[in-house]
Order: sequence, then structure tokens, then C-alpha cells
Amino acid sequence: MLSSKVCGLTLAGILSTSTYMAPMIVKAQVVEGVDVKKLVNEGISLNQIGKIESTMLAIANFELALKLYQKTGNKEEEAKTLNLLALAHNSLGEKQQVLQYYTQALPLTREVSNRDLEGTVLHGLGAAYASLGDNQKALESYNQALLIFREQKNYKEAATLNGLGVLYNRTGDKQKAISYFEGALKIYRTVNNRSGMAAALTNLGKVYAALGQSQKALINHNQALTVFRALRDSNGEAVTLSNIGNVYEFSGACSKAIPYYSQSLSVSRVAGNRDNEASALNNLGKCYLAMGDKKKATSHLNQALSIYRALKDTAGETTVIANLKKAR
Repeated sequence: MLSSKVCGLTLAGILSTSTYMAPMIVKAQVVEGVDVKKLVNEGISLNQIGKIESTMLAIANFELALKLYQKTGNKEEEAKTLNLLALAHNSLGEKQQVLQYYTQALPLTREVSNRDLEGTVLHGLGAAYASLGDNQKALESYNQALLIFREQKNYKEAATLNGLGVLYNRTGDKQKAISYFEGALKIYRTVNNRSGMAAALTNLGKVYAALGQSQKALINHNQALTVFRALRDSNGEAVTLSNIGNVYEFSGACSKAIPYYSQSLSVSRVAGNRDNEASALNNLGKCYLAMGDKKKATSHLNQALSIYRALKDTAGETTVIANLKKAR
């Protein structure tokens, strides 16, 4: 089964609120002989590697920096470091700790009157609450962030609009979700943020697909595909190919879906993304099953099952086993 993220997309998923803002390089100082600026910036670089080990090293750097800033009473840098700790723990999926660090950072941003940082932390709180399923607190935090970014005419407004769109989609107000996603897309286009554009287009495609508006879904997904290919983002490309396949499959046109799932499979294999590979195989298996070709369905589903078991992905394994039962 696919985990589905919008920014950091994986195959076949639905919309995700996990849009956290990237850190800025921190301007710091030397404290007790320690070059804290270097310490923090090394932590940022380590966290961007995306490996568990490097993220743990980043957290160690940030924790030491935090202690030094607290010791000297540098509340602005303390708030920035708490923000970095939240981002790092988010990379590890540690939701409660993410919430804890943002909650600690928020009053500090207000105390030092750093409105941009306050908006960033409020956005992070919105994403954290959303990941924990607390939609009301997520909406409150996102809306506070939105007011600040609009006051500053800050392009970060786009990420918050995206988060609000995801929440409204989750609560069933799809028209409002579309409005927020379109607002995000407009800003991303204005500032030429192509990754953001692709994410907003993907979200729009997902909502239109859920509403049964296949043509609009395909238009948005195809635009997203063009952007991901221009960025040479193989993960985004594989996800989007799968999304297009989903639209055709759910409209009963598996013969049109199969070429897209096959392309997604090829891209995933070249990129070495085993999770996406398994998802594409599962999708192909479902389509072949719908078309009555149980032999091909079983072959693809068994390949998907092997990968999910190797990945110890119990949710994916359960889904494929259910599909295999239908093929018997």
C-alpha cells in the first residue's frame, strides 16, 4: 500500500498534510569556544541527507546548540533551533516530539517579535496537529500562519494554503479544498516554485478524481507529470504516472491505465524505489484481474507481495493478499 504524500509523494496515496517548511541557514555565534553557527549548519546538512543515522546526528547537533543558546539567553536562535529540531524529528516520524518543539518555539518567536519565524512555527504546528488528526487545532494554526504570511506578502502563504486545502478535503469540503489548492498554485507559479506547482497540481488532480471529474483530474495530473519530468524527480514522476493510471482504472478503463502503471513500474525500478515498485505491481495486478487475466494478475501481485514482505510493510502485504484471494 502506498503512503501518500504530496510533497515527497509516494504512489497511489491520498492527500497528506505533511508540508513542513525548509530551514534557513542559521546566523549564529561562538559560545564557550563552540562555533554554534557551524554546528547548526552541519546539522541542517546532515538532516537533508535523509538517512536515519544522519538525522540522528543532526538532532545531536541541534540539541547541543539549543543548550548553548539557552545558556546565553539568545531566545531568537533558541526558537530557530527548536524549529530545526521539530523538522528533524518529523523526518523520523516522531509526531509528538514535533508538536512539542513547535509548541516550545511559538512563545519565543512572539517574545522576540520575529513575525516570519512565528508564521513558520504556526505552519509547522498546523502540519503537526493535522498529522495527529486534530483538524480543528490544525485549522487554527494554519489560519494564524496565513494571516502573518499575507501581512508580509510572503510566498510561504502557498504552503499554508496547501495545508488548508488538504484539511478541507479531509473534512469533506472539496470545493473549498479546490479553492485553496488553486490559490497555492497561483503563488507557486508567480514565484516559479516548480516543486510547489507539481504538489498543488497533484492535489487538484486528486480532488477532481474523488469528485468523479476525470477530465479535470487528468489535466492536472498531466501538468504535474510535465513538471516532475522537467525537475528529473523520478519519485514524483512515478507517483503521477500511477495517479493517471488510477483515474483511468476507477473510470473503468483498465486498458488505458495499464500503460501508465507499466511506465510507473519502469521508472520506480530504475530509481531503485522498492515501495513505488511494489505499488505499481499491485496496481497492474488489480487491472489485469479486472480484465479477467488471472495469470498476469497473480504474477504481478506475487512480485508485489515479495517486495512488501522484504520491506516489512504489513499494510501493503495485507492489501496484496486480499487482491490475490480475488485472483483465485
